[in-house]
Amino acid sequence: MRTGSVHSTDTDALAFLPVGAKLADDSEKLKTIAAVGQHQRIVLLDVAKGTGILLVILGHCSGGLHAAGIVEETSIAWFAFYLIYSFHMPFFFFLSGSLVEPRILSRPLHFLRSSVTGIAYPYYLWGAVQLAVLSLASSVVTNPVSQPLTEQLVSMLWAPPGPFWFLYALFFLHVIAFLTISIGGRVLFLFAFALIYAVSSAFYVLGVSVGGLLVGWRGNLDQPYACALIAIIVFVAVVWVGWNTGISVDTYTVTALPAAFAGTGAMLLLCRLDALRENRWLAYLGRRILPIYVLHVMFVAGARIVLVKGFHVDGLAVVLPIIFLAGVFGPLLVYHAARALRLQGVLGLG
Repeated sequence: MRTGSVHSTDTDALAFLPVGAKLADDSEKLKTIAAVGQHQRIVLLDVAKGTGILLVILGHCSGGLHAAGIVEETSIAWFAFYLIYSFHMPFFFFLSGSLVEPRILSRPLHFLRSSVTGIAYPYYLWGAVQLAVLSLASSVVTNPVSQPLTEQLVSMLWAPPGPFWFLYALFFLHVIAFLTISIGGRVLFLFAFALIYAVSSAFYVLGVSVGGLLVGWRGNLDQPYACALIAIIVFVAVVWVGWNTGISVDTYTVTALPAAFAGTGAMLLLCRLDALRENRWLAYLGRRILPIYVLHVMFVAGARIVLVKGFHVDGLAVVLPIIFLAGVFGPLLVYHAARALRLQGVLGLG
């Protein structure tokens, strides 16, 4: 996948090194960044994205099963849904911003072009496909759509459908970053985003500001597993408080920020552990994050409809693993088929 918004390529890594060295010179605490090899840095970033996309799929599986009446709001599965939704999209915005500044400074036109071809185009193409599928299958889906398809396609310009809101928001964040960093550097970038309040933009700005350095840092933590365990405990405790006090995680209001920060920090620490930071399977998923993201909902929903309405299977222990695996492997099969036919670019799959 060519765009660094949802995946970093080897070109992105090479572009990052000179800027990373300059930033490290400005901060003695981060001098180790300049000496980091690009392969290790990219693997760590891909592992983080691969882990994150698995959580996204699991969250959508739980949400769909809740809408179908299989997951109850008092169940552990619903708490897991709440936990995932408390941080997973802020985490993605943080990762998506991590290589933005060096990419703009090194190859500005390539950054802008890849934002169009790798974010805006897949957003509209697959968002339109999903809307068309929902319209055709309105009699069997959990939330049928009554609005005519033509009106839905036009409204995609200002009202992104379902999970595609992430790509919609990310594209405009990239455009603002491109304009401000190109004209006035980081100062203008930070000033522009200071005028915009949204949790997504806050974590994007955080990613642009320190994400690359955190991902690239290869220093050793004292007692890394202990640090990760403490971070997880703090995160779960914060989420538990929000769960019991009725804090909504759907809109990411100010009250949801503690869980979003705690979850993002815990994920970054987890992905730095020896057991995960060079995991080939997670890194592979991270490199295929765009096709997985734009396609997984249709596979998850399709598998759920077949099992629940077709075969009348409603056991959570059976349905959840099957639709989760469908959400992971279905998009990968489509991607590799498109790649074999050399259609992945035309289909907006990277």
